[in-house]
Amino acid sequence: AGSDNVATATFVLENDSDSEAEEVPQLYLTFPDSAREPPAQLKGFTRISLAPHEKKQVTFSLEARDVSTWSTSTHSWQQTHGQFDIDVGASSCDLRLHASTEL
Repeated sequence: AGSDNVATATFVLENDSDSEAEEVPQLYLTFPDSAREPPAQLKGFTRISLAPHEKKQVTFSLEARDVSTWSTSTHSWQQTHGQFDIDVGASSCDLRLHASTEL
């Protein structure tokens, strides 16, 4: 496990209320079908405090290990290649942003 950044997801989080707020945005990653991995795996989250009407840029970084699967034949992590779906939201049932990327 290294710090090999393979992708980043950046978005703006906005508090559109008149009160202070805290949010915990969560990043979910779905592997290509060929990887035969469960969908929507939680790969990142962070707690953000926002003043009334404040906007903050949030960035999640994905490392090679985040897009890898365990190989039982080589007994090591193997980076998966193909189209990944990235979803961000307040929970797995409240996904508000979606993107796809080829890795």
